[in-house]
Amino acid sequence: MKAEAGAVQARSQISKVKILGDREWGAIRPPRPGWMRRGLLLAGNWSTRAARLEPINVPWVQLGYGLSDEEAEAGYRREISPEMLQELKAKGVTMVMLPGWSGLGRLEVERADMEDMIRFAAMARAEGLAVGVYLHCGSFSDNFLDSRPDAADWLAWPAPGKPPERIAFAAADTPAGGNKHRTRYPVYRNHPEYLALLKELVAVAINEYKANLIHFDNWCNGAGWSPRAIQDFGAFLAARHGEDGWRERLGADNLDELAELAQRDGTPAQAEWRYFEAWSLGDALRQLARYIRELNPDVAVEINSSSFTINYPVPVDVSQLLPYVDAFWHEQTEQGWQADSKRFVSSFRSLKLAQRFDASLFSYTPTRLSFCEALAGNVDTVGCPYWFLYGRLNWPPWEPWCYEPSTDLLAPETRFFFEHRELFVECKPYVEVATLRGRATNLAGPRQAAENAYLMEQVLLIGHLPFTILFDQDLIDLARYRAVVLPDVRTLEPRQIDLLLRYVEGGGHLLVTDQTATLDIHGRPDDSGFRRLFGVAPNRAEPGLVVQQGAGRIAYLRTERDAEIEKGSLPRNWRALKEGIEQLMGPSAVQTDAPIHLAMEFYRDERAVRVHLVDYSENPEHPGFSITLSHRLGRPRSARLLAPRREPLALTVTRQADTSTISIPGLDLYGVVDCELDND
Repeated sequence: MKAEAGAVQARSQISKVKILGDREWGAIRPPRPGWMRRGLLLAGNWSTRAARLEPINVPWVQLGYGLSDEEAEAGYRREISPEMLQELKAKGVTMVMLPGWSGLGRLEVERADMEDMIRFAAMARAEGLAVGVYLHCGSFSDNFLDSRPDAADWLAWPAPGKPPERIAFAAADTPAGGNKHRTRYPVYRNHPEYLALLKELVAVAINEYKANLIHFDNWCNGAGWSPRAIQDFGAFLAARHGEDGWRERLGADNLDELAELAQRDGTPAQAEWRYFEAWSLGDALRQLARYIRELNPDVAVEINSSSFTINYPVPVDVSQLLPYVDAFWHEQTEQGWQADSKRFVSSFRSLKLAQRFDASLFSYTPTRLSFCEALAGNVDTVGCPYWFLYGRLNWPPWEPWCYEPSTDLLAPETRFFFEHRELFVECKPYVEVATLRGRATNLAGPRQAAENAYLMEQVLLIGHLPFTILFDQDLIDLARYRAVVLPDVRTLEPRQIDLLLRYVEGGGHLLVTDQTATLDIHGRPDDSGFRRLFGVAPNRAEPGLVVQQGAGRIAYLRTERDAEIEKGSLPRNWRALKEGIEQLMGPSAVQTDAPIHLAMEFYRDERAVRVHLVDYSENPEHPGFSITLSHRLGRPRSARLLAPRREPLALTVTRQADTSTISIPGLDLYGVVDCELDND
């Protein structure tokens, strides 16, 4: 019963913070700070001097560069010089991400190192650059823990009753500068004393660095099994199911039994633990975001919660993080069309999330394709193409570019981004279809279901259908979408089925695939949701089944796929899935004969329709194609192609009774079809 001791206090704390339900997600944060709208191009050197002493061969430490202590010191001095700032400005950089605190050195040592960066931040601001500050990698080193013994209580324990085992190093094994951090110990992010320390450092960043943005790295730690985390788990369950309700639901009499059950695969307690871990990450971020905006509402909040590709990594639920941030990182470094294997690899999912949550996406963009992808789908930023650690202006810190000096490769695209701001800020994404990423499926599994959600998103991308990605809390507001897709969303609660049926009865169209609505929230078989949608059991539903519900319809299809799915995979029946959506809702307002490796992002306002085009095949002699727009979007008066590496080109517009077809003669990787509407 040891874990039970502090549960009452933890429970009272969590009960004050309502676990967010469907209707609380509309006004969590104020609009993004206005300074972000001017267009952001990042360069970074955010590795703290303590972190640079890690004995690992990576591009953010001294060893990775093969530098002696003397060479590292000289490089560091150039890194924070006026000359470095002028080099950055010449590349078009508008924001630098500087090191603050890593958690890998003694706090007093890292605090002293901050003084150099505070002076450099002042120089950067004087040159018109925005300043971001890096705060904490998510782990502590032995060196830090030696200096703050109380911080051992903040760690994420590997098992109940088993704190992390500290490793003793001999002095001879200690890297230069006396920093012992061969071992990193992950922290429990929602520990109140840890959050108190972070708030102190946030105040330093805002008041002394005069930061425009605060970056929290690796916001993806599991909670671990410390007494505090287990107490908070009990409080979370009490808020969710009632003080005694969780004991009956999960079959545990106390927190110790609960923790034991939560470690067993396939148990309801394990499913609840994963929900708790995701909620806990969001709750910790909520507290920090609120504190930052109390200090200065013009300071942006940004996190790196790991990349969103086939799935986001457990315990991350991005829908419980992104409502609190103004920007987030996506560290995928692979884009392209692989014709032989029919793989289409892109970062468009994360770009869709940025649009959905009105946030900027920070990504590494050292190639024309990655940079142009950001141009096509991002919100106010083209990411981070540059890294200036040790005074070397290189490509960003990722293989294979990290040690290569940067060039002027991206100069045309950079000029285009800043000279045509109206293309990126004045239109809103145009959307017809929404596809759901169910929280329970992503957190509790099975993986196959998350893969099928990924494959449906691939269909929408290569099928050129204007779409967005939804989450559980979005089900209250579906009327704006012509069709909603449930791609193997295994778990849907009764209230969610109610919302979906209300949408269909009001005239919406619902495409259901695979084993949607066949599990309860704990992963146990329960097909009552499927039966409510179709009136039959799942084993009696054949692909092509369509039922009428009020003014709308529900259709059923299955995903035909390979056993193993990797980034870029496509379902074998992708054409049938796309056709199924359009048969259900009617033809999309945007039709094209472009190949599937040419991605399109659609924007619209009352004056214009804009289609951003990215050719993932990177074929410089791309053949011509056409885009046909329904007059539901407006009647085109004229159209032109704008691109970084060519003069503006007037495009031929052929008008029919209900549509207009725009002919594009070719494309050099990226361009924008800018279509002016006739509003007379």
